[in-house]
Amino acid sequence: NILRDVAAYVPQNEQFFPNQTPEEAVEFAANLKMGRDERGDHVRKSRVREMLDLVGIPVKARTRSIGGTLAGGVVLRGLSGGERKRLALACAFAMKPKLIFLDEITSGLDSENAVVVIDLVKKLCINMNVAAVVVIHQPSYEVFSHFDRLVMLCKGKCVFSDKLDCIPSFYDEIGRAFPEKYLLPADLLKAASEWKPDPQRVQPNELIKSCGKSALEDIKGRKKPTLGLQFRTVLVRHVMNHYIRNVTNLFARVLIYGLSAVLLGLVFWKIGESPDGQDLQLFQAEAAFGAGLFLTQTLFLLPFAQISTFFFD
Repeated sequence: NILRDVAAYVPQNEQFFPNQTPEEAVEFAANLKMGRDERGDHVRKSRVREMLDLVGIPVKARTRSIGGTLAGGVVLRGLSGGERKRLALACAFAMKPKLIFLDEITSGLDSENAVVVIDLVKKLCINMNVAAVVVIHQPSYEVFSHFDRLVMLCKGKCVFSDKLDCIPSFYDEIGRAFPEKYLLPADLLKAASEWKPDPQRVQPNELIKSCGKSALEDIKGRKKPTLGLQFRTVLVRHVMNHYIRNVTNLFARVLIYGLSAVLLGLVFWKIGESPDGQDLQLFQAEAAFGAGLFLTQTLFLLPFAQISTFFFD
């Protein structure tokens, strides 16, 4: 629970509603983690705009859809790949974390955008006093040089865990020639793949000892959002993006419910009338009741049957 209160997580693949706006995405993350601001909604909206300014989202793009693919294959144009990464950072930093986990933050980006995103992460962490744990594979030297510490793993074992300034001593320890700086990230991966565990070697743990003290003090004064507020925040986003703005979803549901209502009405159409003026026989009443019950159950269970259709939505 403590880690959940002080940490934020940015996944490798950003999960945004295609018809949600960047301002709504950041405000949703902040409201869900911290609740309403007691000073008023204008303070929260001001912080949302501040976070979008810090990550460099254009003003014109903040009130437009994020973009993506709706159910049914409808594609909405919106933010680029780099802008989506920066928006994910804005959502995470809007929660005021003390620790942030970034999973493959440069995945899918070209070399220039990768450097821009990592440089942005570094500046945000320094300005907001946040520690960042970045999982990354095969970084370029420009990206690699932004890190303060390196934790290198191989076969589930820790090969190296220290500051970047200590990498030359690591090469001396394993008896390997120190490469050119631009070849350093790739050579480190090669050295790690050839590494053999040494039970006598103890990894430094100063970072572990110094972490968490300020974070625990910071969360003591935070006011957690109520369950009712969290439910309302999620419900409003769900209704807005699944029913009001999602045209394909809304049209499909209206069409399905309309056809079900017509079929249900046809089952009971003039059910009390008969050519000879006699009442319905038992088997006729059972057939009408069974057909009506079947359509009623189908009508109520239909949303669950459509889960696979709207899964990616």
